[in-house]
Amino acid sequence: EHLKLVDEFKLPFPLGNVIGGGAHAGKGAPDWQEMLVSPIGAKNIGDAVKANFLVHARAGKLLDKHLGGFTLGRGDEGAYAPPVKTEVGLEILKQAADEISDELGFKIRVGVDVAASSLWDPKKQRYVYRTEGVELTREEQMNRVAEWVDRYELFYVEDPLDENDMEGFVELSKMVAGKTLICGDDLIVTRPDILSEAADKGAVQALIVKPNQVGLLTTAMKSVKIAHEKGIVPVVSHRSGEPPEGYLAQLAVGWGGKLLKAGVVGGERVAKANELLRIGEIIGWEKVVKL
Repeated sequence: EHLKLVDEFKLPFPLGNVIGGGAHAGKGAPDWQEMLVSPIGAKNIGDAVKANFLVHARAGKLLDKHLGGFTLGRGDEGAYAPPVKTEVGLEILKQAADEISDELGFKIRVGVDVAASSLWDPKKQRYVYRTEGVELTREEQMNRVAEWVDRYELFYVEDPLDENDMEGFVELSKMVAGKTLICGDDLIVTRPDILSEAADKGAVQALIVKPNQVGLLTTAMKSVKIAHEKGIVPVVSHRSGEPPEGYLAQLAVGWGGKLLKAGVVGGERVAKANELLRIGEIIGWEKVVKL
């Protein structure tokens, strides 16, 4: 109530990390950092939260089958960290999402956080995929992202390029226009000045808001205000090390966040989902955002 930036409270869709790689996982894990799901077709928050849990469980079964009973490790956000290439992870997650989608009767879409800055080697001027053993130029990286947006129907792509390549974000946004949300996290670090520039250039369609990244809630709020003014989708997000509290869900609702990025499993992640359900009981479970 005290921090609200919207006239009407709506519940954001949970955006959860199911398969992890990159800097958050060990050797042999996918090169892209997070493979995410969001039940953007759900009609109420209860179904939405349930869908993410079910996809997480189904993906675990499919990975298990694919790896022949390999012990599934988890990264620091509760996502599986299997020894597979990014493509295999995306195929498995899309299958899990499609199966649960059919069972529940609404659309569940796959998204990614590439965390491309951790792949970029400034000396080589290449994106270095260690697990896959390939090195891509900037153009090849853009083409790969655009191709996989089509192949896996990705509705959300976070940090597809290095954080210092705003022009690349602009180009890529044109390539995938209307198909996916290109989201800035490392690019923008919740800073209002960078967001204004990125929005004016058409570099992003979504923004990661990490309230404790810019130091002040008021600064984060300023970024969200700018996002609303410029038609950018605010994605309120957790950090890897996160307390088991639900305040993030309150901020997401109060600020008009369309997505709440807070993992799927683990007590500190579940706290956010529970808080969404609790707020839903007050304002109505069916009061979900439109994406």
